[in-house]
Order: sequence, then C-alpha cells, then structure tokens
Amino acid sequence: MLRNILNAVVRPMVRLWLAFTAPPWKSWPIPVDNPRAYTAGVDPVRVLLLGSGAAVGFGVLSHDLGLPGHLARKLTSLSGRATDVDVVADPAMTASMGLTALEALDLGRYDAIVLMLGGRAAHRLEPTSKWRRELRGLLDYIDRTAPDGVSTFVVGIPLVKVIADYPRLLLALATGQATRLNRHSQLICDAYSRIYFLPALPQYLNASGYGGAITYLDWSDLIGPQIGAVVSERGVPTIARPSNELKRQLALDKLGILDPDSVIRFDDLAELARNFFGTTGAAVTFIDHDRQVFKAVSGLDPSDIPRAAAFCDFTIRRAGLFVVPDAAADVRFEGNPAVIGPPHLRFYAGYPIEAPDGQRVGALCVLDTKPREFTSSDASLLRDLAKIAETRLANQIDPLPVLPGV
Repeated sequence: MLRNILNAVVRPMVRLWLAFTAPPWKSWPIPVDNPRAYTAGVDPVRVLLLGSGAAVGFGVLSHDLGLPGHLARKLTSLSGRATDVDVVADPAMTASMGLTALEALDLGRYDAIVLMLGGRAAHRLEPTSKWRRELRGLLDYIDRTAPDGVSTFVVGIPLVKVIADYPRLLLALATGQATRLNRHSQLICDAYSRIYFLPALPQYLNASGYGGAITYLDWSDLIGPQIGAVVSERGVPTIARPSNELKRQLALDKLGILDPDSVIRFDDLAELARNFFGTTGAAVTFIDHDRQVFKAVSGLDPSDIPRAAAFCDFTIRRAGLFVVPDAAADVRFEGNPAVIGPPHLRFYAGYPIEAPDGQRVGALCVLDTKPREFTSSDASLLRDLAKIAETRLANQIDPLPVLPGV
C-alpha cells in the first residue's frame, strides 16, 4: 500500500521528466524492412512476436539482425525445422494496444505467440491494478481465440535503465515497479494451461548496451530454448488450419496484384524456378474467386484456368509445401484436364505465397510431364523463392495493422 501511495505521488514527476527529457532510444535506428524474419528449410515453426522494447529492434536496420532473425535462427538450430517470425511492434505499445493488434490477425496461423510488453507501464509507474487488468484481458482473448496448438509466452520486463536514463530515485522506483509487474504477470500466466511466463532476461547497466545485434543474440539465447522446448513438446502441425475465404480474397484484392497496371513482376522467379529444378515449367499464380490466374509463367501456357482444376488451390490450403509426385497415380488429379490432356502433367510442387497479413493468396510452383521426387533441399529452395515473392508483395502495401495512436 505504501509503495502504491509513493508511486502515485511521484507519477506526475515522471510525466514531467519524460515531457522534457528525450529517452535514448529516440535517436536509435530501427528496422526499415518487411517486419518478418525466416530461416531456410521446410515445414516452418510460425511465431508471432508482439510488443515493445526488444521486439522493436533498436540499434539495427533489419529485422534479420534484430530479435526476429536471431530467434528464428535459434529455434531452427534447436528443432531442425525452418522458422518464420512475424513482427508487430511499437516503442509505445501497451497491453491494450496489443489486444487491438491481435484482433486484426488470424492467430490460427501461428504455433507460438511471444509477448514483450510492460516496459512503458513500469517506467511510467502506472498502477499495478491497470497492468493486471489489461494483461488479463489480452491473455483471455488469446486463450479464447487461439487454437489449442498455439502456445503463448509472456517475456518479463527488463531493467528500466535501458528505457530511459532516469535520476537515481526514479530509476529505483521504476525498477521496483518492473519487479512487481513481473511477479503479477507470472501469477496471471500460471492460471492458463497454454500461456507461459519467461523470467530470464539480459541485464544491461545503461541504455547504450541495449541496442545492437549482440543484444538480440542474448535475448534469443535466453528465451529461444524455453520457447523451443514447449513448442517441440506440443508438436507443430504440418497441415495448416483452414483460413477464412472471405479474408483471403480481401487480402488478394488489397494487394491489387491482378490489376492490369500492377507494377509487381515475378517473371524472373518463374524462370529461376524452372532452371533450378529442370522442370517442364514453373509459374507464379494467384487464386482469385473461382479461377487461377497466372501472373508469371515459364514453359507453360499462361491461360487462366478454373479454380476447381488448379493444383495451386490445394497448395494454398496448407501452410507449407504441397507435392504431387505422379498426378496420374493420384485419385485427386488422375482425371484433371491438364493430366489427361495437354500439357499432360505428371509432377507438381508448390509453395504458398502469403499476403502481408498471412492469408495464402497464391503459389510458386514447378511442373513436369514426368513423375519425379522432390527432396528436402528442393523444398527449401522453393520456399526461398516463394519468400522473395512475398517480400515483393509486402513492399507494395502497409505490411501490418495500424495501431491506435501510432
């Protein structure tokens, strides 16, 4: 009680200090690239990183050099699988802002959600009761909305010294508040079966030690094994959860990729894919309502076909690779017009192309007139090419939901 009274008295001083003192991170660079990071491989573990602090990437210009990239590499080294990390971050993000951001996302496409929140609440000495209420509201939403296979990790709040160079009294109060918020966070997390509190934190003596690639390597070394252990124990599904077709179509329409004046081109990717794999043909396609549209083609007839006859329609139903070694021996495709007639396809391999919001809108595929196998190395390369296509799409529109007040 005495601590709460003291915080209430000092809180106006904190606000005044912040109003006239620019925090160190205001002058630090932050990533300017697409807010995603991934590692090579197949059957990816999918992670959503949401929050402030280390999630933002202070001190580096690329998410690959920030926590997303280091965390992806750590999880891949532990699991042997590819890892995709999507980022929703803002220096001023609160738990309530995080809830707003999550409401705009499909949580079913992730295997793990990592929350890095509370720094703002700690260094502003916000009431503990407010933190408990907002965090519980956020976690209630995740527990209610996310499918059973999704695990959530709440990362503890680091020393406030890395947020703002406070006078000694304010630093002591804010650090004490961070300790209390962490204690309440752990108690709240313990009430859920799929939500975990991660207390291990890198500690820095001053703000200058916070920004930079080595910082994010420290973070990934601490939280990566804990996340990897839970995800591995639960198991990661290889088949994607069904997506909402209306949202999928809206995502495609928003891209404008099928507009006649669209400037995004994929011809080089189709040509590269055909040459790399030595197949009869390769294509970048998009599934639009009841048709498949060829956006780039190498070695094939580029005419659009009905969605019902499209191999790529099967590809976008999955989160990863879709392979048909011999279409003539597959009951799903043995009567397909492209199999029994020209071009007499026998082999197909496709990897989904996702819009920035995660909806699977198309595929990068290779096709052949002879049956063949597709190795894990082949699958990893096809995925890399699909990721290049996704990067081109992301650079054309706002890649993430706009947060309130940002």
